[in-house]
Amino acid sequence: MKLGNCEVWIACDGEPLPEYAVTVEGDDGKQTSCFVPSEAGKKFAIHFRNNCRKDILRFGKRLDGIRYGVTSVKPGCTRNYWGVRITPTSRRPYQFSHLMTTDDDSSLGHDEHPGLGTIHIQVYRIKRVPISGQAVDPCYTAPKTAGPVHERSKKVGVHCVSLGEEIQVEPVGVSRYNESVIDPTEGPVATFIFRYRPLAILQAQGIAPRPDPGSQCGESEAGPSQQTSESDRNEGRLPEQEERPAKRARLDAKAKADPGDVKPDIVNVESDDNSDDDELNELKVLNRPAAAHSEQD
Repeated sequence: MKLGNCEVWIACDGEPLPEYAVTVEGDDGKQTSCFVPSEAGKKFAIHFRNNCRKDILRFGKRLDGIRYGVTSVKPGCTRNYWGVRITPTSRRPYQFSHLMTTDDDSSLGHDEHPGLGTIHIQVYRIKRVPISGQAVDPCYTAPKTAGPVHERSKKVGVHCVSLGEEIQVEPVGVSRYNESVIDPTEGPVATFIFRYRPLAILQAQGIAPRPDPGSQCGESEAGPSQQTSESDRNEGRLPEQEERPAKRARLDAKAKADPGDVKPDIVNVESDDNSDDDELNELKVLNRPAAAHSEQD
């Protein structure tokens, strides 16, 4: 999805997920939402693009209503994050999973997961201030994931976000700056809400088209574009590395572009010099005491 100078999309296996029922919400037009299909066991990455000329943008992530830190992107650059660092040299990837259930009646009537089934991204303009003095070592922790719901709950049959097995990555360095919102009174410049559901549910609700019976492959025309950039094929690489943006699936299945007319996007590739700082600032937000949490992260 794209809103103003920001773009956010979700990819599985290096392919952007199709976006259905894209809607601009709110009186100020600063919030947009869509539905995307999820498949249990599939790992995914969240991609962020900053189309601003001069402002650094910070993308705050909430998955199933749970805080998952922030990603800062320089002007004209694109980044992706595919998991959470839990040790200096390992990450656990994001993945879709079946929601666990329980027969404990005490859990009935309690909506403990109001954000279940959503990937919520808020975007703020920020500034960076160099750190003076000795840097503080980061603290690693994995956010909690959505717990079980009662087997008679209406949420049964949907998916949730979980963390996969550890993957070894390069160690993070020492942060050299702090980040702060440029204008706290401005609020988020954009909000993206991805509502993920099993494809069968989206089709049953008329949100996603059913496959064409005459199609040999049985895929929906609204599926991901087959013209995918090399950066999306390399989704499994370290999240600190920069990439070129992928071509996302469009809602209008009938408007298929001629491959000969497709021109590659030209973007600035952000230097890796600040990759450690970016990740350490994410860890700072993840480990901030609950009382200090605000909507600006």
